Amino acid sequence: MIGDRAKERGREWAGRFLPPPVLGKLPERLSGLSDDSRTVGPGTLFILRCGSTYNEQHLREAVDRGAALLLVPEIHLSSVARRLGEWGCDIPVCATPHIQEASGIIASAWWDFPSRTLSIVGVTGTNGKTTSSFLTREILEAAGKRTGLIGTVWFDLGDGMVEAPQTTPGALFLQESFARGRENGLSAISMEVSSHALDQERVAGTHFSAVHFTNLTRDHLDYHKTFEDYFLAKSRLVLWTNPDGSQPGAVVNGDDPYGKRLLASLRGSGRMVLSYGHDPSFDIHPGTVRISLDGIEGTIRLPGGEMRISSSLPGDFNLQNIMGSIGCAL
Repeated sequence: MIGDRAKERGREWAGRFLPPPVLGKLPERLSGLSDDSRTVGPGTLFILRCGSTYNEQHLREAVDRGAALLLVPEIHLSSVARRLGEWGCDIPVCATPHIQEASGIIASAWWDFPSRTLSIVGVTGTNGKTTSSFLTREILEAAGKRTGLIGTVWFDLGDGMVEAPQTTPGALFLQESFARGRENGLSAISMEVSSHALDQERVAGTHFSAVHFTNLTRDHLDYHKTFEDYFLAKSRLVLWTNPDGSQPGAVVNGDDPYGKRLLASLRGSGRMVLSYGHDPSFDIHPGTVRISLDGIEGTIRLPGGEMRISSSLPGDFNLQNIMGSIGCAL
């Protein structure tokens, strides 16, 4: 349970982190933050997350449940204002042109920017995200960093494993999860970041310490219009710029054709980049390695040294996962 201090904000906070109201005045007090009308209570800041259309029933439910302030997309401002007038509501309204991105940034501010004080490692790619996020967590734990997990199957925010709601949670829930991990004494979180989450700005407002690209194969074309769109969505994490303008270190699988493309685009960017793969020219590559049904044994060559590995995970694909995860922990 997150402490009560971060659960209530005043007018000064709203004036600092929200767009100026276009209808009414900012309320004296905000008691909560939600983009789900079912969880709105008296005093809540309700964010109307939507696309080209919005559900009026959700808006009405938020109003009826006591929302104190609305943040809506600019494209729907006139429609929302008209509905509020028809319903006889005088709730103040703020508007933004980028509701998805604004949601994450505002949620981060609501919870006192938790990812600034945590080492957040984001893993993206078609295959290997789950294994790599677990491996990264184990490596960081072995190095003495108490590390949480936000994954496809499991969450661990420092108070035990629970089933994950989705690959990458919504922007508001994600920032609250970071805050919960911080309060539980975590110093790092290893997390999977899906292409859907990147396209929908669910990680907006997050300060990443490292980002990891595993590979890209044909998938999710039911969501992304083309394979190029899928690649561009994934690449957003690798090319990430943090809210303060800093850039996380990037760890990229150079054996993958799209990883090679990303490495070429990162060349000369000024950010720290670690490549990994089988070619000795990569920053992280195998030394003497034996792969069998019993697992992987051998040495991994790193910038300035060598590391001995012993894993029960079989297969060359897991050797790649191990190399990438080591890179994230460097």
